[in-house]
Amino acid sequence: MTSGHGGRWKEGRAGAASLCYLGLAPSSLAEVARHHAAVGIRATVACLSGVSGLDVLVERNWDLALWRTPVDPLLPARLTSLDGRTERGWVDPPSEPPADATGCLYRVSMDAGSVPTPAPSLASMLPSRTLPAEVEAAQEAIERIVAEEGWAIWRIGEEQLARLGSEGHARLLSWLGDHHARIWCAPVRDIATWRPAPAGSA
Repeated sequence: MTSGHGGRWKEGRAGAASLCYLGLAPSSLAEVARHHAAVGIRATVACLSGVSGLDVLVERNWDLALWRTPVDPLLPARLTSLDGRTERGWVDPPSEPPADATGCLYRVSMDAGSVPTPAPSLASMLPSRTLPAEVEAAQEAIERIVAEEGWAIWRIGEEQLARLGSEGHARLLSWLGDHHARIWCAPVRDIATWRPAPAGSA
């Protein structure tokens, strides 16, 4: 395995990965948060309705995004009251967002794909992929994108989480932590807005 130094992603990493959790129940979200905290990795949570436990994620600087058309029309305002952000991401956004919706920082489509280079245009939809529901398959899928020096947004819903199981999810996070020097694993917001230093700068 290469160290990732000399790569084009943050701190010379070889590639990037974002875990994006879709509409998790409070109990699932709490377990996910514990596994992430154990290895110091943050992620994105796409919300469809109000979910308890988000305040803990805000303290850890997670990315709170919207998913589809929120069931609660006040959800954008509720998220802003939690994290203070007036712009946020939107996963699988409706073709006609509500007029009072919060500003859109980035948009993620359900079309399968990856981002080949840093600094993508935030005016365009970012592709994403469904995370394989077996640990080894998930690791291999992430490694394929890293080998291409790209970034993938990995969608994880209740079904994928249930099939991974608690132990499998913890193992995957532990593996990502072990490969932190090669694979930049961070929220969609962080990677989408990161810009490499100009060539020749100190």
